[in-house]
Amino acid sequence: MMKRTILLCLLSMLLPIFGVSVSADLPALPSLDGANAVYFAHVESGSVVCEKNSAQQVAAGSSVKVMSGLLLCEHLGNRQNETVTVTEDMVIDSYGYRLYIEAGDTISVGQLLYAAVCGSYNDAYDVLACYVAGSKNAFVALMNQRAATLGASQTLFTDPSGIDDSSRTTAADMGKIALAASKNALYMEINSTVRYAFRATELLPDKTVYNPNALLSSSTTVGYTNSRCHGMSAGQTTLGGACVVTLADNGEEQYISVVLGGSVTETENHAYLLTNRIIGWVYASYTYMEVISPDTELCSIPVTVSDVTPELDVRVKESCFLYLPKSYEIGKDIVYSIRLINDELEAPVDDGAFVGYVAILQEGQTLTTLPLYTVGSAERSEFISSMNSIQEITTSRAFVAGAIFFVVVLTGWIVTETVIIRRRRHKWDKYFSMKMSPLPFDEKKKK
Repeated sequence: MMKRTILLCLLSMLLPIFGVSVSADLPALPSLDGANAVYFAHVESGSVVCEKNSAQQVAAGSSVKVMSGLLLCEHLGNRQNETVTVTEDMVIDSYGYRLYIEAGDTISVGQLLYAAVCGSYNDAYDVLACYVAGSKNAFVALMNQRAATLGASQTLFTDPSGIDDSSRTTAADMGKIALAASKNALYMEINSTVRYAFRATELLPDKTVYNPNALLSSSTTVGYTNSRCHGMSAGQTTLGGACVVTLADNGEEQYISVVLGGSVTETENHAYLLTNRIIGWVYASYTYMEVISPDTELCSIPVTVSDVTPELDVRVKESCFLYLPKSYEIGKDIVYSIRLINDELEAPVDDGAFVGYVAILQEGQTLTTLPLYTVGSAERSEFISSMNSIQEITTSRAFVAGAIFFVVVLTGWIVTETVIIRRRRHKWDKYFSMKMSPLPFDEKKKK
């Protein structure tokens, strides 16, 4: 397979899909009804493929656990063999979905990480938050600082698990946090685990933690399982509704998917439904397309001062692949716009000389711009060069001015000489005419 040349401006055309007209051959974008906010972005480029209210601040709900889980893995990744003796302060305010850890229990950091990041137990998050920062409030401060460094400027966390339901974020902000989390190997390993068995406490000698994310579950009762989905967070709160954050990966392309405020009925969880529909749609609709290659014939550029090579072909050096709708056609949906620095080149010209740019356009919008180079070289002709030098000299301003000055001076000299000669001739003619005229007495003699 040819090497991909993918630039940071790659997928710049993949603006929120509502503003982009797509070919009628593409599967229709599924309705995004049933959720308050949606953000779906291509990991490799960061370009948004589809969105709904992604910049609107909403209740963060259970998506808070993406940020807290990432921080816990960052701080405790090398400390999993340490043991934590649970205190009353660590679990006094824990409620909701719990492992029922009690004061006095002694649990390893590794077990607590799986209880929190895999099992999504709120009290496990609380215990580890206190263990890392000294208190839940101090850990929340770390969460907000980390969010700010990731560019999540519209996010404010108020607790480690989201159970108090007052944390706020946007789907786009959560997408940035999820992208950072997807790059943490430990975090992705733990929250992609479907089940984990460990000895928690004396009261719970054998405990199996199950991941509540139905996208990862092997259960067939709800039908939300998706083999492309890996980890992240799924849950439900009163204000936040159903929130599903996941990494979609088919082995070639990865996407960050964020669905916040999904509605839930007795039979359907729309956060899961939307996630699966969008993932299915994008993988069916988009692919990497080779939009230009070194074999693509673009144009040629004239070459002067060469009697062998009158022109050189202009092409790109490497193939460029863009992630585009599968139905797009080169020359129809994708066109080129070429801009050369000069209209012609003067020999000698080396092979691979830079001559300009080609813009890849879709509906008048620039997707990316690539440099253009000559194919082959052109040697300089000394004879043509000499003739051109003579021509340059004879057409130069100095030469023309000198020639004009010479002509003016010569003309002046000729005119002056002509006038002088004429005056002299007139003077001598007058003198000789007087000498040659007959005297009066000579006329009398003749008579």
